[in-house]
Amino acid sequence: MVKLASAGVNVAAGASSGLFDRRRKACARRASQSQGADMPCFPTRFFFAISRLGSEAGRAGRDSRGATAVEFAIVAPIVIATLLGALQIGVIYLAQAELENAAEEGARLVLTNQAQSISASAFQSAICGYLPALFTCANVMVDLESQSVSAGSSDALIMTPPGLTYNANGAVTNAWAYQPGTAGQLEILRVMYQWPVYAGPLGMAFGDLANGTLFLSSTQVFQNEQ
Repeated sequence: MVKLASAGVNVAAGASSGLFDRRRKACARRASQSQGADMPCFPTRFFFAISRLGSEAGRAGRDSRGATAVEFAIVAPIVIATLLGALQIGVIYLAQAELENAAEEGARLVLTNQAQSISASAFQSAICGYLPALFTCANVMVDLESQSVSAGSSDALIMTPPGLTYNANGAVTNAWAYQPGTAGQLEILRVMYQWPVYAGPLGMAFGDLANGTLFLSSTQVFQNEQ
């Protein structure tokens, strides 16, 4: 037998809605009128329990959403920096590969004795023809130098890359050599480019020159055909 009048159930103020209070009072009234008959009030208690569970679930959901927002604010800059860095590294590798290919084609023109009859500007334009539109032809630097060492000797080649000098406007002022050489002579061809790079979040930067660009270079060493 369930007698709510003597059950001593203490419901905190505001813990249940008005609908549950009315059902509880109605159940208690029927229990007192039944003179001891079994009058289970399980539905009222069940609904009250469901209400409490719903309240706890809502509070947990709000806490979870707040924690997710905080975690995203912490992790997002790192993820964005990683993605931007990976994208920029991929573009740099592509640019370097294209520069290598153009330098190899330029070296082929020299070693087959085709460059001896053209000017330095025409030779640069020929190399630019092998580069994609990502490159600005006017910014491609070409340095072709003949080596005085004899083929097959123990003399060392001059492999030190040239240092870049700039004017007040940041433009390169180096005077590049153009020495196609003669048949059988050793040659060093350098094709260089200042690749623009962009700083990413968290201080990520790829530039290695004073003007903030990345120095790309391809060096080809070969002997002209006899």
